[in-house]
Amino acid sequence: MARHVFEATGNPNLDKEINKLLLGGWYLQSIFSPWYSSIKIGAYTRTVEGVTEYALVNRGTKDWWMCGVDDILKYIGMSADTMLSKDFAKQFVLVDYAGYEVTMVGHSKGGAEAMVNAIATNTNCITFNTLAMSMDFYCTPTEIRAYKESGAQVTHYVVGGDPLNRIFGKPSVGETILLNSPYSMTLWGSMIGYVFIDSHPLTAVQAAIEKARRDGRLK
Repeated sequence: MARHVFEATGNPNLDKEINKLLLGGWYLQSIFSPWYSSIKIGAYTRTVEGVTEYALVNRGTKDWWMCGVDDILKYIGMSADTMLSKDFAKQFVLVDYAGYEVTMVGHSKGGAEAMVNAIATNTNCITFNTLAMSMDFYCTPTEIRAYKESGAQVTHYVVGGDPLNRIFGKPSVGETILLNSPYSMTLWGSMIGYVFIDSHPLTAVQAAIEKARRDGRLK
């Protein structure tokens, strides 16, 4: 889903090829992407044995103009995308689909937004190579305390060499699982940073998770 939301349009006819990325019975229900922001959230759903659940999936950085600027603003508490995402998540979880299980998901920029969404709604969260930032800018002390006491599960998957993790460290809330990079580390590659940059995209995350499963490190 984290890869799917990057290119999905919400039109079944246009999304035929990319829909092949969706597994486990998940399908895209709707997209929230207002024109005045760089945010994009896909609302996904599935029903298994009569039980319906949802996932709100925040897209990562798509360009270095609107998305890139918002990435910088996240660190000084001025990210409009993050607050817009939080408001949307609260409406979705607490009002529109109250009582249903909802999981927050995101990669990079979207991972930071997903973490705020989860804290604001006391829901589980899964991120991939997330942008670690202070939750204090976007969540109240009461929200953070309630979240830590709620028992919600937060899992961050980080590929070795990921630049965001190396520069900004791991997220302050939740468990971080470090995955071996699927790429060979060479002296030249280390010097120019090529290997580190290649560890960030979702394709690298997927390859690292598949490798970890083959090696028996992940179920």
